Amino acid sequence: MMMQGFNPYQDFVNFLAMLLQPLGLDPYAQYIAIVPFLIILYIAYLVVARSIRISFRRAGLPKEAMTGVILIVRLIFFAIAVVAGLAVTNLVAGEGVIAFGALTGTAVGLAFSRSLSNIVSGLYVFASRPFRVGDYIRLGSMEGIVRDITLNYTRLTKPDFTTELIPNSDIVESKLTNFRVRAEDYLTQEKDEKREGYLGTAMKTFKTLTTGEEVYRYTFEVMVHRQYEVSTVRPKLEEVVQKWDKEFLTSPEMYYSANDYNGVAFGFAIIVEDPLKLLHEGADFQEALVRVVHG
Repeated sequence: MMMQGFNPYQDFVNFLAMLLQPLGLDPYAQYIAIVPFLIILYIAYLVVARSIRISFRRAGLPKEAMTGVILIVRLIFFAIAVVAGLAVTNLVAGEGVIAFGALTGTAVGLAFSRSLSNIVSGLYVFASRPFRVGDYIRLGSMEGIVRDITLNYTRLTKPDFTTELIPNSDIVESKLTNFRVRAEDYLTQEKDEKREGYLGTAMKTFKTLTTGEEVYRYTFEVMVHRQYEVSTVRPKLEEVVQKWDKEFLTSPEMYYSANDYNGVAFGFAIIVEDPLKLLHEGADFQEALVRVVHG
């Protein structure tokens, strides 16, 4: 029976009111009583924030990723402080506190849903490392050189030398191709190569690279429409490949890629050490091939 009347917070308020009565501040005792709770909440926030900083540094994640997560934690603790303060001080009825908490959560969720999605996706990009600054990637229908990776966006220099800021949430949801390869991994394919074709020729030159060196093997297709005679166009494409024999790390590779109602697609691959070369010589090579097909 005695436990039913036990209310530590109310007892603390009554005790505080008694101490403040000589000063005439006893009516404000319930408001002042919330201060210790806020102090404890702030200390808890500092402990959590410090733990996040230590964990992120040990994991080798960038500072901006850590800052984004701490911002989210700060907003959560602030919301807890506001809702708890209203509830404890009885400034708003219980139903009002619940409604206020729901409205606050909804408003914050709507305001930060896109940002939070980007932050979470950014953490995934940092953790999985599908690419790094300087890589040449293809993301869906877009491609270019990665210039910067932040918690929210990845900055890409496109073939037309414009800069595109791609939300990290789009990167997670899109098909991604990274054209960076290790020389030694690429060379292992030669063991299974039985023919002396374009790949065999490329291997002979590629062997000059040191083990562990990373290069970029960029691939693309050129479609020969069914209105053109493939037997006539193919020798012209091969002639262009021969003219560009010395422009890249190896001779450009040409191979049959696909055949459908629209025509025949030929695939091409060029290997470079510097991805910037793909934006210059690589683009010129593609233009030379397209001119053969379309005049």
